Parts: sequence; C-alpha cells; structure tokens
Amino acid sequence: MTSNTTITQQRGLRLTSHVSWLGLPLYDICFTSSPEYPHKPDTARGVIAIGVQAKGIVAAGVLARGVFTFGVASFGLVSVGVCSFGLLAAAGTLAVGAFAFGVQAIGLIVGGVSAVGWKILFSVG
Repeated sequence: MTSNTTITQQRGLRLTSHVSWLGLPLYDICFTSSPEYPHKPDTARGVIAIGVQAKGIVAAGVLARGVFTFGVASFGLVSVGVCSFGLLAAAGTLAVGAFAFGVQAIGLIVGGVSAVGWKILFSVG
C-alpha cells in the first residue's frame, strides 16, 4: 500500500485570530521562520502582535513597530525598550522621543543618566 501523504515538520509557533479589526487580526503570535527566506524570522502582524518581528497597534518583540511598542528595538508612537524611538514618548537604555526617559535620553523633555534636550528634568551627567 502506497501513500501520497507528505509529512512536514514546522518549527515554531504561529497563533492568529480569526477575528479582525481595522483589517488586522485581533492577535498574531509568531515565532516561526519566513516561508520565502527560511533563515529569517516571519513577522507578526495584528492589533496585538508578538514575535521576533512584530508590526501592530500593540507590538512586542525583538524588532517592534507600531503605536505602542515594547522590545529590544522598538519604533512607535509610545515606545519602551533597549533602543526605543517614539514620536511621543520613549523609555529605555537609549530613548529618543519628544518625552524621553532612560539611561541615554534624547528629546524635548528628557530625564536620565545622560540626558540631552530642551528641558532636562533630571540628569546625573
């Protein structure tokens, strides 16, 4: 007896909501590699996106992009992470934004160990 069944082993985790809001799935949790480029991680896209690379309204990951972002490198309106860039507010080791708080803070209103800005709330150095 022969079978035409192909067994594939997918490594990682991918959970996506069937409910969508603003054209995005409600949540997308992605820790898999990209189908086009197996050596690169796939991007999580959703209202709440969690993964190595994440794009969403609330995004968390190593590389996070969105409105509210949390991660090692995060880019958003409000951003928290090791290296964070926020249009409105940023916090982290390196924080760049209008309101920036962190070890190295750069912005208009800042606070941190080494702060550079127009209005420095507190600074050690």
